[in-house]
Order: sequence, then structure tokens, then C-alpha cells
Amino acid sequence: MLCLKGWEAMENGWKKTEEAAEFLWGPVSRLLLDLPLNQKERVEEIRLRVNQPLSVYMDGEVSYVCEECGLTKDHTKGYRITKDHLNESFRKLCGYAVHSHEEEISQGYISVPGGHRAGLAGTGYKRSNGQNGLRDITSISLRVAREVPGSADDLVPLVLSSQWQGLLVAGPPGSGKTTVLRDLARQLSVLGKKVVLVDERGELSGTYGQNISNNLGTNSDVICGTEKSRGILMGIRCLSPQYIVCDELGSKDEIDAVCSCLCSGVTTITSIHAGNFDQLRKKTQFMPLVRSGAFRWVAMLSNPGKPALVREVDQL
Repeated sequence: MLCLKGWEAMENGWKKTEEAAEFLWGPVSRLLLDLPLNQKERVEEIRLRVNQPLSVYMDGEVSYVCEECGLTKDHTKGYRITKDHLNESFRKLCGYAVHSHEEEISQGYISVPGGHRAGLAGTGYKRSNGQNGLRDITSISLRVAREVPGSADDLVPLVLSSQWQGLLVAGPPGSGKTTVLRDLARQLSVLGKKVVLVDERGELSGTYGQNISNNLGTNSDVICGTEKSRGILMGIRCLSPQYIVCDELGSKDEIDAVCSCLCSGVTTITSIHAGNFDQLRKKTQFMPLVRSGAFRWVAMLSNPGKPALVREVDQL
């Protein structure tokens, strides 16, 4: 029998999968909603590709969604995605207002209520204003946002012990970096610390309009939909934070903003893509972040399949 905490985690999992599935077109959505609870609660990504079977990524592996029998490892039995499935799901993800998402689409994604994010593949083109665009969408990767309370337990004492020097959360795609950042922000907030989330794409907070769907505690403020460098400076100037939390940094403007945090007595917590420490040291943005003096710790997460699990912590 599941303990109460285990049941709550499972319930959060399948509810988040159902929430994400509801943003896809009817036939696709129904197949996903009909999956058994113990499968739905483990889904990390939902993949739609033209003329390919509907697939989900879970437990570090790909499975295919059948029309009648749940999941299978046999791709020949998977439900085949047509252009209509893809186009209608794309339009629904955009709230049937594709033009209002043009800037996001040009960068290869759509922000979805609840903190979910749809990654896109298609054909690039030049828009009338000269900027890049994306059309003729051929695949959608819908990442299911997760809340994993306790995933940052090992990191909270480190952050609290470091005066103004912050934390880099490193890991490969799908390892749960955003999930750990979200829980770290929540725990600091619950402890009475003033936290500002600079959430460019709405994934950390689950912000959509004035609705914040994720639990960020009682002392978190969210700056959403603006460039990270600008959002960091806005937070410092206007919200008197003790901690600023944001997803991956790397541009010169963003690193300059981190330096402003350090000079203002604000601790920065952010993420960076890397599968191990050797890869991390080769990242072009890593050394500038280290030289900024704004970070004391780096936490390496486990590989996909064990999401939001801290594997190793090192001091910079």
C-alpha cells in the first residue's frame, strides 16, 4: 500500500500528465487520458511526429501509445500521427491564436498553462519584419511540468550557508533541472526568504496571465515573459529579493546581471546544461559564470530516467 506522501506524488504525476494532454487535439488527448494511472504518473514528454507513432518518454525510455492497449515497445502498433493531428494540436496549444505566439514559435517553443512547454520542429523562414519564424510544423515535444517536493532537500542547507554566493544546477536535458529549481525556490520561500523567479518562458512558476499554478511558497514573486537579464535587474531594483532563481544563463548581458546580483547582496540560483563535470568545464558560459564570483556550489543531477535526483555536489 502506498503511503500518503507516495500517493500524493503519484496523484500529482498523473494529474499533470492529464493537464498537459488536454492541450492536444481530441483523438490524441483521449488516448493519453485513457492510459492507466501508473503509466500516466511517470510520463515526462509526449511526442507527436508527422506519419510516426504517438510516443511518450518515461523512465528514460520511449514507449508508443496504442489505440486499444495502452503502451507498447513495438512502434508498429503505435497510433499513427497524421498532419491533421499535428496541425490541430499545434493550433490548440496556441489557444487557436497562432499569431499571438509568433515570438515564441520563432524560438522553437510554445509556453502552455501549468508550466508545460511544447518544443517544435519545422521549417524556418523570414517573417515580414525581417525576423526569423517557424512554419510547417513537423513535430511537437510536449514536456510535462512536474512538482517534486523535497527534490532540493540536499541543496537548501548549502544555499543558506553561502553568503551571497549561489548555486548552479547542472544536468542533461530531461534530468529535472527546472523541477529542482522550482522546489528550491519553494523551500526558501517557506523559510521566509524573499525569492524572485525570473521566468522567461513560464516553466518554473507555471505562470499564465495572472495565474501561477505551481506551489512557490508564500514569499515568492514572479517576473515572467521578459528577457532574463532585464528581469534580473528589474527584480533587484524593484522587489528587494534575497534570492533570484532563473533557468539557464549564458549571454554576456545575463552574466553582467548576475554580477549586479552579487554586488547588490542578492544570491543567484540558476541551471546549466551538462551531462557531467568534464562537459560542464567545456561549456563556453561556465568559466564566465565562475569568474563572476557569484557561485560557490554546483550540483550535478542524474541522467534522464531518474529525474530531479541530485547525483553529486562540488564546491567551485
